[in-house]
Amino acid sequence: MKEQLQIAINRQQMGQPSLAFQTWILSEWDKRGKIPVRYIRTTRLPAVEEESLEVYLYLAEYFRQIEEDPHAKEVETYVHKLVDEKKLKQVHFFEWQLYEIMKEGHKEDISK
Repeated sequence: MKEQLQIAINRQQMGQPSLAFQTWILSEWDKRGKIPVRYIRTTRLPAVEEESLEVYLYLAEYFRQIEEDPHAKEVETYVHKLVDEKKLKQVHFFEWQLYEIMKEGHKEDISK
């Protein structure tokens, strides 16, 4: 999922949005309230239940890119909850770095 989000962000920045992906990811977030790290391409269903800080940080950025700020804030709130409640099984160093960058960039949102 990380790679799909990176591609979607890049396409959006280049003025070539992926409307099918945008529709699907918004629907998936609204329906599930989470985005696992891996999906089955043919069924578009989660292949695993594992979640990742990195996926959520890219998801929040993607939502901001497509001007879905309320969704971006929902994702960021969910990320803080995962971190605060220590619900992630494994977090890589670079994910913590991305998380800290997100917190620095959105201090006003975090305090609400």
